[in-house]
Parts: sequence; structure tokens; C-alpha cells
Amino acid sequence: MFDKIDIDILREQGYSADKLIDLASIPANSLTSAFIRYIQKDISQPNNPFGVSPFQLILVKDLPPNAKAIFSHGRYFIVIHHSLIELLGKDVYKKFPPLFPVGGKLNSLIETNTNMEFCFFIFQLISLYIYNHELAHLNQYKNQQTSTSLLQEEYCDLVAGNNFNPISHAMEIDADIFAATEIAYSVLNFWQRLPSTEQTTDLLEALIAVTGAGIFLFWQTMQGGWSNLYFLDHTHPHIMIRATYILDCMTTVLHGVGDVTHPFSRDMCQISTLQLADMLLQEPQGPGLKSYLSLFQNNIEAFEDYSKQHMVPISKKLPFLVQWNRPAGR
Repeated sequence: MFDKIDIDILREQGYSADKLIDLASIPANSLTSAFIRYIQKDISQPNNPFGVSPFQLILVKDLPPNAKAIFSHGRYFIVIHHSLIELLGKDVYKKFPPLFPVGGKLNSLIETNTNMEFCFFIFQLISLYIYNHELAHLNQYKNQQTSTSLLQEEYCDLVAGNNFNPISHAMEIDADIFAATEIAYSVLNFWQRLPSTEQTTDLLEALIAVTGAGIFLFWQTMQGGWSNLYFLDHTHPHIMIRATYILDCMTTVLHGVGDVTHPFSRDMCQISTLQLADMLLQEPQGPGLKSYLSLFQNNIEAFEDYSKQHMVPISKKLPFLVQWNRPAGR
């Protein structure tokens, strides 16, 4: 099931052998199985320019929701805590059905053209982000051409402090941009395979809005709400900064495609995404995302300073980022 070297490496990262889950034991029709099969298929494609080898996908139990991208002893790992999949699945099946009831237009279209229920489809779109984000980290390691062990862990519960790490911030944003780009093209490819009568720009914008809102839901779920805004703090960027980059990237990639008489609108899709996210993320203790967006808008100059004065310069000094190593046409 596991090579001894893999067990030793994982033990170095704090994973004892009794925490490792045999992937063959996962029920065939579960959310977890679908997630695993997609990753294994994608990363083994011989024409995948972002593939890494030797690669291991590791699923672990009885630990808080998290994900890690590891390079050690010449081997690449994506480690997924099973609780992350369970938590995400639970929220998708709780939050989406009230907004997209059975028999609704989008719900019916997905079920007709994918032979899967709507929530299962949404879960897969969100899991595309999780996987591609971690895959980007593995490519960052590969591009460094080093034998040094490397680890990028997804920190969620951040506490204010002075531990700003500009390289880590740049790596996270780079991984988010990669993931957002891959998601946008995946959604576009799905849309292009639909019957021609269904290939409307409105539907393409709706699919991106659902995906973007789902990513907002994922991060709110992981954090248990929205933490206080920060810019030059912590090892990782604030989630609202990351969500802003993700949404901007997905909509920019697709801007202008679709029906030539009514092309995909970056601005309109962003508005639709935020409106849907606001409905998904209503919180008992207050307006949640809406109040946070207001706070973010009041700090737009600080965000632009963070991006232009800090992230752009440091990113240009990191040749191993995926954005500088993306093959033409990808």
C-alpha cells in the first residue's frame, strides 16, 4: 500500500502510519473517491506539462481540515486530510440546495448533461481549486531544481502578528492564479461540450459564478468565518486577498469568449459571483460577507499597495513561480 520511504517521509512531517488511509478502501461512489480518481488521472497524463514524478497522493484521518504539498527525498506528495473533504461536502450539500432546488434550470441542466446530481458537480468544481492549488506548489518545487525538502501548508486559523513572509505570500498567490486559470478553462471546456442550444454566455457566467461562490464558501468553512483584515502579516495572504485574485483571474481568462453578440463579461460575472456568495454565506451573527466586502472596499488603496509595491516586485524575483513557467497556449 505504502512504500517504506513514503512512510518515513510522512513520519518526518508528523503523520504516523496509523493515520494513513488506504485509497483502495474508499467507497467507489463517494465524494472522496471522485476527488482521488480525478487527481490520480490528471497527474498521470503523459501530456500534462504540470505533472510531477515520483508522485504520491496521501489521504489521512483524524486530523483537522488541511492540505499540504510536500517535496522530500526527490518525491512529491499532496497530502489531503479527509476531514477537509467531509467538511466541504457537508457545507455544499447544506448551502446549495436551497438556492438551486431540484427542477431548477441550472440544476436540471447539470443533471441531464453530467449524469450526476448538482451538489456532486459543485463539489467537484471546488475540489478542482484545492487540487490545482497544491499541484502548483509541487510545480514551484520542481522549477527550483533543488534536492532540499520543501513544504507549503495551507494555514487557515491565522492570528495577527508580525510574521510576514513575502516569498510565501507570493507562492500562495501564484498557486491561486494557477488554480483559477485551470478552473476557468475546465469550466469553458465543459460548456463547449454541451449541446449547442445550451452554449449561452449567460450559462457560462452562471457556471463561473457558482464556482467562485463555492470557493468563497470553502474558505469561510475552513476558517469558521472571516478573520480581521491584514496585508503585511502572517505567512499566508488573507483569504479575501486570495479570493480577489482568484475571482479576477477566472473572469479575466474568459472575458470576451462565448456568444460574439453577447460575450462573457468579466465585470458582470464578478457581480453575479459576489451576489451568490453573499446568499451562500449568510451568517447568524450578522451579514457576513457583505459587511466584509464593505471593509475591503474601504481598504482598496492598501490592497493596491500590497499588490503593486510588495507582491509584484517579489514575484518577479522568483523564477520558479508557475506563472513564469507556463507553457505557451496553457
